[in-house]
Amino acid sequence: MLPAAPWIIEPARALELAKELGDTPDELLIDLITIAQSLAQPPISKYRVGEAGRATTGRIYLGINVELVGHPLFQTIHGEQFVIAAMLLGGEVGVEAISMPAAPCGHCRQFMWEVAGADKLLIVNPNRPIDQSLAQLLPFPFGPKDLGVEGALLAHRTVDVRLPEKLSLPRKHRAEWEMLAQSALKAARRSYAPYSGPAGMALQTKSGLVALGPYIDNAAFNPSLPSLQVALVSLIQQGARLEDVQRVVLVERPGDLKSQRLSTESVLKTLAPDAEMVTLALE
Repeated sequence: MLPAAPWIIEPARALELAKELGDTPDELLIDLITIAQSLAQPPISKYRVGEAGRATTGRIYLGINVELVGHPLFQTIHGEQFVIAAMLLGGEVGVEAISMPAAPCGHCRQFMWEVAGADKLLIVNPNRPIDQSLAQLLPFPFGPKDLGVEGALLAHRTVDVRLPEKLSLPRKHRAEWEMLAQSALKAARRSYAPYSGPAGMALQTKSGLVALGPYIDNAAFNPSLPSLQVALVSLIQQGARLEDVQRVVLVERPGDLKSQRLSTESVLKTLAPDAEMVTLALE
């Protein structure tokens, strides 16, 4: 029997499930689509996207689309982005295959091309008799190599950044804020930002849950995934909602030509109006 809400399925359990269902590894990814779709959060489009991605470790991650009411559609988290962000948060270094209910949109083809080994990434689609590689779906790609970047998403190195010794944080609940600042720094160090600079975020809910949001850059810029969206992936995996957020720390480099502060404040104002936010400068 398939699990009810397996955001992450360990390799041994994935093998057991495939055996129970009489599936090949790729067929299991297809069977998981329906479960993922039941978890989707599309209040605007009502179109449920559910996906399952297998990392090179054999671990499987579910992905869904997440839409934010009252905000532009570009704030949406696509299913493929959810899967890859979950893999980044899970410490994976590569992805083998992703199943999805329909062919990936152009936005997601571009986003996935940033991943290490993207040309060999298998797209598993139940509506197509033959699986296709991402390279077949994106025959004339533009990516890291075109901009002289040798690294790739998931296989990138830790970013060497730090915070100042003296932090400008609220006095009330100081220990909580300091812990959150260090968590945001950890997220920034895991960010993939070869084009526009590192950034990271940490969210804390009223119940004490902490969600990290490393920033994910993209050669084409628009498919980039802001820290808030990546943190939201972690929040959803832990069974929490954006409305539950109480404190937020965003860390980014001062004087950056791009900043996530205003867009984050805009989302929090409507979806988590009680949340307090602090922005700190990375060194």
